[in-house]
Amino acid sequence: MRGQILKRSVKRLKMLARILSIVIYQTGIKSIIDASNKYLGFFGGALLGLFMLGIFTKRAKALPTILGGIASVGIIFMLDHWNKADGTGTTYNLIHPYMYLILSCVTTMVLGYLGSLIGPQQVYEKIKEFTLVKERSV
Repeated sequence: MRGQILKRSVKRLKMLARILSIVIYQTGIKSIIDASNKYLGFFGGALLGLFMLGIFTKRAKALPTILGGIASVGIIFMLDHWNKADGTGTTYNLIHPYMYLILSCVTTMVLGYLGSLIGPQQVYEKIKEFTLVKERSV
């Protein structure tokens, strides 16, 4: 029974790899590593920004932080599709895709923190064990 399930799983994985390779070929992706870095920058940077904002600040709230992450993905997506022509018919991206992760992380943190400044501050006692920020003794 296990052998049959394993054989079916391997067949499905092989079929998925074939389909993925056809899609990669048809879309003109030159390097799978560059493509994975680019898409990791879209979503991984926002996720890293959410994590860092929650760890390093006392002020972060859920809704503004998540909206900052969504806005960050949108901004990076627009930067990816905003090409600049150099007059010779060649287009190039204004920002290299390797920078997407850093920009997405910083954008998420800034927008999430600025959004968290609106409204009352949350009770620090509820979150103090989850952050690296310690209370100052006077």
